[in-house]
Amino acid sequence: MNESDEGIFQMLDEASAGFPVHLTKNGRGRSAVLDIRDYERIEAEQTLLSELERGKRSAEECMLTSKEAAGLFADRFPETDDGAALIVLAVEDLEA
Repeated sequence: MNESDEGIFQMLDEASAGFPVHLTKNGRGRSAVLDIRDYERIEAEQTLLSELERGKRSAEECMLTSKEAAGLFADRFPETDDGAALIVLAVEDLEA
């Protein structure tokens, strides 16, 4: 193992510890290395936010109440412990 390999493994260890590693070039951010669990969580959050926004637009077009939208959300995402409460809060936040 050479010095370059050791640096890569150290960087991966830091990312696995929950600290993203920021890579720069000429003092400017170029890339980030993060733990796969953090990456998957971020992807899931982005998907959820996108679905919430899409649901909000759909609810507005169909004139659904927050509770009706929450029911549809709970049906669409049954794995969410309290999907209905999540959608009501999200819709209220988006309406504010």
